[in-house]
Amino acid sequence: MTRKQEKSFVILGHGITPEVVREVLQKASAVQWGTHLLRWRYFDVTHEGIIYHQGALIPTGLWHLLKRIYIDRDWPVGTSLEKLNEDSRLTIQHPDTQIYVYGYYRTDPPRPQ
Repeated sequence: MTRKQEKSFVILGHGITPEVVREVLQKASAVQWGTHLLRWRYFDVTHEGIIYHQGALIPTGLWHLLKRIYIDRDWPVGTSLEKLNEDSRLTIQHPDTQIYVYGYYRTDPPRPQ
């Protein structure tokens, strides 16, 4: 029996080891939405008996849930945030899931000397 060899690689000077990947998976599996509020920019929706009006400030997780249900139609009406979080955890932890990491790096134009 051969053992699958775990590899490490370097991205922008940071070593990405199997341990780092496991830590990322563990943290991502917590599915913690941001604590800030987002403005609901779409039409009025009624979800779980509550009306969310266009322009209302709502928690990040709820914003994403409403968008997935009423805008993208990825989830059926009646899906709860708990169900979204549960399915997100299962997807993140599935062995066939691939993780793409991206970064934003801005450089200012050189200043004249």
